[in-house]
Amino acid sequence: MTASDSAPPAGSPPAPAASPTRVSIRVRYAETDQMGVGYHGAYLPWLEVARTRWLRENAVSYPELEAGGIHLPVIEVRCRYLQATRYDDELIVEATACRYRRSGIGFEYRVLRPADGTLVATAETRHAAVGPDGRPRRLPVPVRNALERSVPDDAPVGRQQPVDKVTGAPRRARRPADKAREGGIPGVFRPKRNDERLGEA
Repeated sequence: MTASDSAPPAGSPPAPAASPTRVSIRVRYAETDQMGVGYHGAYLPWLEVARTRWLRENAVSYPELEAGGIHLPVIEVRCRYLQATRYDDELIVEATACRYRRSGIGFEYRVLRPADGTLVATAETRHAAVGPDGRPRRLPVPVRNALERSVPDDAPVGRQQPVDKVTGAPRRARRPADKAREGGIPGVFRPKRNDERLGEA
């Protein structure tokens, strides 16, 4: 039996909610730059440690996924650096999973420094579920079950819906045609009409 086809027996009690995973990381000297600050690229391996721990604790280990013919390549990563980290800082990387599209998985991260309670970074990664041939595959049952118990559920990716600054109500994003009617698309020269030139005289 592989990770793809294992499911809890019928009538079994519901599994506990998939809680965020927290891992402790200490900034190594090799992970700092010339200014003594934690190098921005070092955060990506820290995120990997947290998400593989989440999989192991809430569903299956990554080696088990691979044994079942499933790979989770990173297709999108975002990281916002809020505060600098220094050599030998102890950090807590917190990971929470969510569904991404129909056959993928996403992770949201918070990187905290417990010594002073500072949130030093937030991040997110998105992963496609593919087989050895690179074609999309369904996530294994244990992972899908863990995602059903996870919060947040189906976190949005990309730009948020525009909101009116006065009322706070959602508004429709302007299309290029709207911008053209309002005076042209930014960065594109629109020659003035004759009546506009006469009005300036």
